[in-house]
Amino acid sequence: YIPRLNDLLNTSYGSQRLINEGFGGEVTAEGLVRIDKVFIADLPRYLLIMEGTNDVVFTDITIPSAAFNLQEMVRKCLAAGVFPAIATIIPRFDWWGTQSLYQTRILTLNSRIRQIASDLAVPLVDMYAAFSSYPASGGGVLSLLSKDLKHPGDKGYQFMAETWFSGIRAFPFPPANASLITLSPQRTSPDRVWARPEAAPRTPRTVPADPRQPFGTVLTWAHSPKILDPAQIRGYRVYRRPLSDPAAAFELFMFVESPLEVREKGSSSLGRYDFALAAVRKDGIEGPLSEPAAR
Repeated sequence: YIPRLNDLLNTSYGSQRLINEGFGGEVTAEGLVRIDKVFIADLPRYLLIMEGTNDVVFTDITIPSAAFNLQEMVRKCLAAGVFPAIATIIPRFDWWGTQSLYQTRILTLNSRIRQIASDLAVPLVDMYAAFSSYPASGGGVLSLLSKDLKHPGDKGYQFMAETWFSGIRAFPFPPANASLITLSPQRTSPDRVWARPEAAPRTPRTVPADPRQPFGTVLTWAHSPKILDPAQIRGYRVYRRPLSDPAAAFELFMFVESPLEVREKGSSSLGRYDFALAAVRKDGIEGPLSEPAAR
């Protein structure tokens, strides 16, 4: 499904780089060991996780241990600043898929995957439900599988790409045009702070405040154009770190619903920090951090 999903992303979002780091025959314990190398090699912003089919057929692997491995993959993503989405595994109708033991293992693992998504507040793409409910008028779930009845066929891979894409379209993408601006008492419109690295900063001037004019600092941003339905965004978490220590971690500063700004009057403390923002969906899922606000 990778090239098919890549085509969908490129059509909607412009040129994207989608990397296939799947490994045939892998079980989740191997994926958990390997995921750190993926972070180093690819520096991903987003990671799509769909593993566990192979764990199901090896009965010496318990479903709780497979679920734990998937949970730790998600935790590693979050700790590394990578935004993960996790998918349930698809139904199968080969010999293993028709035995009650393995059917139960598939259902139990998928139930655990849904719980992981809920507990860790990351997007769930319920691939099992999408395949299982494929309409009979279109040939039903069997029409999505190849002759081996466990892998998708061409039609199934296209459907899988579209199902992933539907989940991606609902991601809480980081905001656009985040910037920190100053309001001078001598101007009626914002004057952007000068901070291009190739240019010398302006010399600070002390200007007496004029109560008739706006004065202070404003952090502003806008919804990402990738967010198709801004009504699904509950607000933004604003993070900051001292401007004097760019190696410091960002810490939560405040949550903002509307308007999309943080305003401070008078002598500003906002200007002493770097800011980054993350969109929060109504279901509580928080997106990745934006780049630090432009100055």
